[in-house]
Amino acid sequence: MVYDIVISINVHEKISYLYKQLENIENFCKLKYIIILNCNEYMYKNLIGKKLKNCIINTNYFNKSRNTGLLFKGIYKNLKYALDKYDFEYFLLLSSRCFFFRELNNIHNIKGYKYNYKKGKGIWWRKSYEKSKLYKDISTRKNFNICSSPHEGVVLDKQNYMTVVNYFENHKKYLEELFNYKEPVEEFALQTLCKNLNGYFHFIAIPTTKTTKNPNKYNVWYIYKNDR
Repeated sequence: MVYDIVISINVHEKISYLYKQLENIENFCKLKYIIILNCNEYMYKNLIGKKLKNCIINTNYFNKSRNTGLLFKGIYKNLKYALDKYDFEYFLLLSSRCFFFRELNNIHNIKGYKYNYKKGKGIWWRKSYEKSKLYKDISTRKNFNICSSPHEGVVLDKQNYMTVVNYFENHKKYLEELFNYKEPVEEFALQTLCKNLNGYFHFIAIPTTKTTKNPNKYNVWYIYKNDR
């Protein structure tokens, strides 16, 4: 099956809230899309067998917790699942509280949203990332750039996601270390790889650590964080 975009979501609570999120995506994402859910045990048991429009449940589920590598693991497992099943142009990362507030109706719009945060390490950077095998490897490369961002709203194009998968196929120990890391590596791992090996990645959400109360005042991005 061929899609414009695969949307990856780690889900962990409130089935009714998930349904609102899926309805929002259907209303605002006018591209040909498929959603892949990576669940915790509770959500998997309550969702498996249900018919969800344009939505697949990854059977490789596990419980997750914030500020660990488990959210990154869910993202990466969804990426691998998508590559096994589909042909697609873009891979979008969302959390369980992300909603669209602008219509995404042209696949070419994404190309103009290359992430270019110009405040050094940024508020998403953590010193402990520098202890990771990934950081130690990439930081030795010419023109190394530190890169971190919210994971919500990161979009990988085909060059980006193939670079990520090929890199980790050749560095499996680095990947396992990230899965077991005691920090939120979803805020730096894919971003650092793509920025340094491809020179870019895409980003289409309001870049914030907090809930956005009035997203419509932003005329650039497509996605915001909502209160549960």
